[in-house]
Amino acid sequence: DIQMKDFYLHNGFDLNDADQTLQLTIPLGDGRIPMSCTVAPTPLNTWEEQNNLLYRLQMNEITFVDMNSLKSMQRMPHFMTLGLYRNAVLIGEVIMAGQGSDCELIAIYVEPGSRNQGMGKALLHRMMAIMAAEGVTRVTTRIMSRSLPQQRLAADFSATVLGVNMLFPGMYLN
Repeated sequence: DIQMKDFYLHNGFDLNDADQTLQLTIPLGDGRIPMSCTVAPTPLNTWEEQNNLLYRLQMNEITFVDMNSLKSMQRMPHFMTLGLYRNAVLIGEVIMAGQGSDCELIAIYVEPGSRNQGMGKALLHRMMAIMAAEGVTRVTTRIMSRSLPQQRLAADFSATVLGVNMLFPGMYLN
């Protein structure tokens, strides 16, 4: 209601925060990987390898993937975690999972020292090419409206908005 909205605005809350569901355009080609970089599937055969992935995700502020959700994704027909390596050092990973012709971008991160260099875009492009070769024709994802990196990556893949979920008002202090 308007009175509640006015209260939140008056007290410095942001009412524009939203969780957006997007469809990404699968680009043509297999995606160029930057010089001195390689990609390889992340091994997830043991509990230790799975736990290490979850730790890396959490260190990059991706906290919604836990062991149960990872195990559930691994049972899907289309599942892959792809790592990006620079000089044999892991600098980023992407996770996608789905079935049939649909796949979801679950998570992507690039280590802070390698950000803003097109690494995430290159990694996601390669992953989408791999999934397209498996018959995937539709890739969706969810982003937070306040995240500029997520917005930029979505724009790089000509994302179209499928849905918007408004979140409770939040106060974000810098």
